[in-house]
Amino acid sequence: MFLYFKTPGFQADILIIDDEPDNLRLLSTILESQNYNVRQAVNADIALKTIELQPPDLILLDILMP
Repeated sequence: MFLYFKTPGFQADILIIDDEPDNLRLLSTILESQNYNVRQAVNADIALKTIELQPPDLILLDILMP
């Protein structure tokens, strides 16, 4: 079992990868309302460059992308 304890002042960095702008907007709104740092990518090239610059704590990935 994995237990996650949030350190005071820590905000997880989440990368959302999806080719549908509505999905990105909805997920970002929900996560940002919970004080997460959210980054978005609309394709694999952008996602990989983003990850190389700064690896996220969590990636939410659309598995059916062109």
